[in-house]
Amino acid sequence: MQNVRTGLSLGDEAKASMPACPFQPPRRWDWRESGVWGHAEWFQLRSGLGYIYIECRLDGPNHCHIDFGQTYLVMGFVIRGWAKWTTSAGVVEKVEAGQWFTMPRREFLIDRTHSDGVAFGLCICSRVMVGQLAELSSQGQVNQQLQQFAASGELGEFVGGRMGPRTLECARQVSVGESAGLKRRLQIEANALVWIAELLSEAEAMVNATSPQLNAGDREAIEQLCQHMQHDPSYEYSMAELCQLSGLNEHKLKSAFKRIHGKTTFGYLRELRMDYAASLLKQDRLSVIQVANEVGYSNASHFARAFKERHGLLPKAYQCLYRSGV
Repeated sequence: MQNVRTGLSLGDEAKASMPACPFQPPRRWDWRESGVWGHAEWFQLRSGLGYIYIECRLDGPNHCHIDFGQTYLVMGFVIRGWAKWTTSAGVVEKVEAGQWFTMPRREFLIDRTHSDGVAFGLCICSRVMVGQLAELSSQGQVNQQLQQFAASGELGEFVGGRMGPRTLECARQVSVGESAGLKRRLQIEANALVWIAELLSEAEAMVNATSPQLNAGDREAIEQLCQHMQHDPSYEYSMAELCQLSGLNEHKLKSAFKRIHGKTTFGYLRELRMDYAASLLKQDRLSVIQVANEVGYSNASHFARAFKERHGLLPKAYQCLYRSGV
């Protein structure tokens, strides 16, 4: 683990196929630079599997950059506070205390945090390790996704939800107490493995819990949610807020929205934001940075990528095009 600007890099330490060693002490790192405060502890649990405990707080427009060194399946949970980051598809995701999430990542940028910061744990699994997990069971959609990641290093989009009681208790056991000492070191490894098992079981149960049938009430709930997002596309919705607005649980909302609109809720919201951004750029009253902020993007490059994906031009080129009267 080494120092990089406003963040951390696992570098060759995560890439190396270290043998499982319960006596290996954690690597610790603290940093404070450019409005970014952070503390991290890295535990090499076994070959292809590590656990990272991270605390960070952003006091300005800067980002906390975490570089894993190669693409891993990242399975994480939030202990306290909240954080926001932008996915590779340009979608702003917010995770809060008590939530779990999974995503394939080589690196990611934390864009914003709670004013008191955020604390979370990350279990990172190599493709080889994920393949070994997938071999333990040959059934279920989650297992198919594990096999997909092991084969290609790809796993679709960000997935997350609220932790159930067992998963939440395992997360608490991983994160509480000091990291020093042999007993605590072994407890961290054991609890991290149990947490992964509980998470995979919970994710499979979530997939199977909801019937695929849609009724008129579901469709009306989705339509009302769309109208709400259309009215205020710049608002930074969390999944919990979308569920509250629609009156649907998270899995029902995701599956129903995808069936009706052929895209995710945040994919739909991203298109609304990019269309709103296009209208602002046509008016030529705001700079590109101001437009990005207006539609909920703090990272200009993420905004530019999402805008080009929707409209085929970078924001500045689009603004200049309409400025010339085309």
